[in-house]
Amino acid sequence: MERRIEIRLTQTEQKSYEKGKVIRMPGPDPLRIGELVRPELETAIHEKYGEDTELTFSVAQVTDVRLLGSFPEKAPAVRAWVEGLLADALENLTDVDRSRPLPDGRAAPDR
Repeated sequence: MERRIEIRLTQTEQKSYEKGKVIRMPGPDPLRIGELVRPELETAIHEKYGEDTELTFSVAQVTDVRLLGSFPEKAPAVRAWVEGLLADALENLTDVDRSRPLPDGRAAPDR
């Protein structure tokens, strides 16, 4: 049985003020953030829904959780559970420095 959970993250921006003007800079890369929280989320997802449940991340206009395949609970319950996991993982995330490698040792992707 194939199942997939797609977490869609938004590109944020950071604002600073210089001489009374707003300076807008792109925030952290959402795909990098996804890769940083992947180990924590994948472990919980595989424990609850099995190893055949795939976790993917993408960039979108609105943060959202999409489901593909059949899950034992109704979709809103699964989404709420995944959103809670994501919120906890992001709260525990302290460092999104692009100069550091990802957890699996890969270099950070260039923008």
